Amino acid sequence: MSWSGTVRCSNCYNSGHNRRSCPDLTAEALADYKHYTRLVEDHSDRYEDAERWIRRAEISKSVYIKRTGLDPDTGEKIKSAKSARLKSMRCGYCEQLGHTRRTCETIKRDFQVFVASSKIQREQELRKLQESGIGVGSLVMTNSWDGNNLRYVSSICWGECSAHRPSLACTHNDPKRLDRLGNAYYAHRVSVSKVAIDIQKHPDMCSLTAAAQPPSGWLSGDDLTLRQAFPSRGPKDDTIRSWGYKYPNDDSQEVIRDLGLEDHYNMS
Repeated sequence: MSWSGTVRCSNCYNSGHNRRSCPDLTAEALADYKHYTRLVEDHSDRYEDAERWIRRAEISKSVYIKRTGLDPDTGEKIKSAKSARLKSMRCGYCEQLGHTRRTCETIKRDFQVFVASSKIQREQELRKLQESGIGVGSLVMTNSWDGNNLRYVSSICWGECSAHRPSLACTHNDPKRLDRLGNAYYAHRVSVSKVAIDIQKHPDMCSLTAAAQPPSGWLSGDDLTLRQAFPSRGPKDDTIRSWGYKYPNDDSQEVIRDLGLEDHYNMS
């Protein structure tokens, strides 16, 4: 709105309306929809091209409906523009039409599988940790960037272990420079399995403490969140549903059966 109180559009710079009701943008959305619809028909024999134009046509249709409340095919008023827009929406996770990522039932089921699989993986990794006797304060001979050295185990990376990152890891530092413990730059990260193997190679040169105990709720997966398991931001390959859930392997299929979700997955 200008100093005189007159509304001026930031798109066409004409007075009397704003960008939300700009007729030029509305006409552009309708033209885009018709253009992409024609491209879909022209490329109907080429699946990948047709899919691309279908998605763009759906976006243009959604924009037009949002601006006018009209069906671009018939020009008639849509009773529920919101409902029509929802039908044309594509989920950012499963890539199906008719819902958003927030209401996606597929991602909710996959999260159930993720948590159950993470519990199994964590039990296995904790067993390795306890058998090795590694704990915070242990001195272990392990291979670091500058060769085999005695290292001080400074932490166990509990939160990083899950079905998507199955190895439990620990960090170790130079025992001669414990004043650097708070500086992540000087800490080296390595899997507990790797350290356990190194301990077996140099048992007389290691000094172990009591095996570390996991934080409360770790084994039951209480710390796991859907946002952590399936991030909504980042490269597309990291945000859409992975092949591991579309076509689960034998271990995942066993978890799915235990959860009673086999009807929702490709179990062949």
